[in-house]
Formats: sequence, structure tokens, C-alpha cells
Amino acid sequence: LNEHEGERRSATAQLVNAKERSDQLRRQKEAKERELAAEQKRRLDAEDAADLLRIRLEASREEAARLRSQQRKAPGRDDMVRFFAALECEPLRGCSADARSALKKKILLKWHPDKQPSPEHSSLATLVMQELQNCKEWSR
Repeated sequence: LNEHEGERRSATAQLVNAKERSDQLRRQKEAKERELAAEQKRRLDAEDAADLLRIRLEASREEAARLRSQQRKAPGRDDMVRFFAALECEPLRGCSADARSALKKKILLKWHPDKQPSPEHSSLATLVMQELQNCKEWSR
């Protein structure tokens, strides 16, 4: 009976040790799983941040390309004609009828094609005069 009692105690001690070892390994496994889950979350967050940075980089590149294309594009002759006509018509908006006729005469002399120094200036002045006559401020 004592022999069996010793074996039983030995087996019980081994079982207790195995259970403690099992519990310890289970806790280590759970800790490693939590650590792995945290690392996976950090990786996913880093991938999301990298995706956002890629999107911002692409948008920045597109904006830079758009700005470069605008920078290269010089205003055309029509744009300049419209700009000059609008610039000359601006003072006509808020003046009296007498001041308006004097100002129109001054503008007509300024942009008259025969008063221009070169044929290029003369053709530009002709276009500006035509545009001036199309402005609503001119016809009031």
C-alpha cells in the first residue's frame, strides 16, 4: 500500500507539475497572441498611413504637373485683347455722361491703329478696339 501510495504521490506531483507547466505555456501563448495581434494592428496602421501618403503624393504630383502646364502656357492674343478691353472699360462704369464721352475719346485715341508704332501693335489695337465696342460699359 505504501508503495502504491508513493507512486500515487509521484504521479499526482507529476500531474500537478504538468498542469502548472500547461497553465504557464497557455499564459505564454496568450501573451504571444496578444503581442502578435498588437503587431498586426501596428502593421495595418502603418500600411494605411503609407496608402494615405501614396495618395497625397499622387495628388501633389498631379498638382505640380497642372501648375507646370499652366506656367508654360503663355496668355494668348485673345486673352490679352480681352484683358486690355476690360482694363480700359473699368473707369467707364462709375463716371458721368460728360466724363464718359471724354474718357471714351481718350481711349479711342490711345488705341487707334494709326497711332501705333508698328504693324503688330496696330493689329493688336484693332482687336482691342473691336473688343471695346463689344463691352457693355462702352455702349451705355
